[in-house]
Amino acid sequence: MKLFANQQATDFAVLNFDDPALRSLAEDVQSKAVSFALDSPAQAEIRDGFLRIGGEPVCAMDRIKLRGKHNLYNVLAAVAAVNCAEVSLEPAEKVLADFRGVANRLEEVAVVNGITFINDSQATIPQAVEVALEAMETPTVLIAGGRAKVSDFSSLAKAIAQRAKALVVIGEAGPAIATAARAAGFSSIHESATLPQAVQTAFSLAEPGEIVLMSPACASFDMFTNMAHRGEVFRRAVRDLEMEKSVK
Repeated sequence: MKLFANQQATDFAVLNFDDPALRSLAEDVQSKAVSFALDSPAQAEIRDGFLRIGGEPVCAMDRIKLRGKHNLYNVLAAVAAVNCAEVSLEPAEKVLADFRGVANRLEEVAVVNGITFINDSQATIPQAVEVALEAMETPTVLIAGGRAKVSDFSSLAKAIAQRAKALVVIGEAGPAIATAARAAGFSSIHESATLPQAVQTAFSLAEPGEIVLMSPACASFDMFTNMAHRGEVFRRAVRDLEMEKSVK
């Protein structure tokens, strides 16, 4: 809000109108307020199967490949911001259809025997994993664990119990995550000594049409140089699995 307070009349404030505080701020900013929302009327919105700006269709929603409600907010905010620049939105549909995200953030690595492997190594806190699980639309085997940043995994455990098919834990925090999941009434829990081993275990637990999601809820430093290194090890393990299955 302090950033918005420093704007001028020729600037734009792109505001999420699903947030009551930001919606009310629209009346107070000195700049031109531009709204986006999923659940409220807004200038950038999703209606009748299309992402729309000012009611005009920009892109059919079935062409957008990014997963999760949080990414739909990102898409709406981005398109709303571009529209402020008064440039043509004609290329937006192709861009949105082609863009599949960035490395380590719900990155689709491969589909092996009908099972989709997703790398979310950037998710180093439990809340990020809860968002990732919410974004999955089919049964999901979760790989989680590493060096804990928090001491309480109870909220994550509830999300696992509600949304995961199975849990494969790795690293220093693996036992703590497993304990929290059991306390939440979840029983399909498996331990792996390494991430490649976890990939193999998760693959054995998933069925065609389901997802293996590596979303650790922890830092990577117990087993890897950093989160990017962890993501690369996951990618390599999935590619090795893909090669193994294609040879057979």
